[in-house]
Amino acid sequence: MPTIFSHAIFASAIGSIFRSRQDRAKFWILTAACAMLPDADALSFEFGVRYDSMFGHRGITHSILFALVLGALVSILFYSHSQVPKWKVGLYFAAVTATHPLLDMFTNGGRGVAMLAPFSAERFFIPWRP
Repeated sequence: MPTIFSHAIFASAIGSIFRSRQDRAKFWILTAACAMLPDADALSFEFGVRYDSMFGHRGITHSILFALVLGALVSILFYSHSQVPKWKVGLYFAAVTATHPLLDMFTNGGRGVAMLAPFSAERFFIPWRP
């Protein structure tokens, strides 16, 4: 079962493929943060949000749209003066964010992952799960 730490470790493994010699701690911190951030939705339980709500656990923060928006924001906010094109940086951070819901889809607990939120409330699992 993925944990907050295993999400960061998996994303860092992907990052080791794409990093350049110029990458600093910022790259690694943002890689781990993007991979862990979708689970911030677990705080919604404290505010009485139901699990199956779009804003509940494994809801909109586990969607493809969230990953794309987060990747774009990280690119704009943290890599505005980078020599690497912003779209490539944004795509990388979107990809490491998207690893989180993909790993969660392999679990056998919960109600699934709302990968298509906010366009669909349907929740998904990978057809084969341990």
